Amino acid sequence: MCISGVCKKVGCDGEIDSNAVEDICGVCNGDGTQCKVVEKVYNERGRDYVKVATIPVGSRNVLIEELAPSMNTIAISDVSGSRFFLNGNHREELNGDKKFGEIEGVYSHPEPKKEKLVIHGPLTEDLVFFCFNQWSLSLDEGSPVDIIYLDFAKAFDRVPDHRLFYELE
Repeated sequence: MCISGVCKKVGCDGEIDSNAVEDICGVCNGDGTQCKVVEKVYNERGRDYVKVATIPVGSRNVLIEELAPSMNTIAISDVSGSRFFLNGNHREELNGDKKFGEIEGVYSHPEPKKEKLVIHGPLTEDLVFFCFNQWSLSLDEGSPVDIIYLDFAKAFDRVPDHRLFYELE
């Protein structure tokens, strides 16, 4: 925040020159213990779009990552399944920033045939994580297929966005 040309940082506690920051759960000056970590490794067989998990509103630091290259595609939709935010209509999108309702996430391919999605959140609506499942072909061929889904869901949303300022340099 800048006042009369002098810039100061404001911590998540709303205090000027404070060093208070949010922890991984989004709690101001937290110790990272106030959130629920959801971890799921998906390795089931199926065809077409297969629902893996519903990621609830308010979730933060969502990471969906293929642990090894595969022929499958990560897809994200709204709860109705009628509006895809990522990889709908059986098409895999290019790397880049993507909108998931009102929140942005980053979709990438860290190596060929391997995907990663990071959404810092907090989510403003429930999202459904699908796999456009060609995994059954990989599994039938004996190829390993591993995926991990992590969600550091925030316990309490205590800090208003307008209090989260950083020093301008």
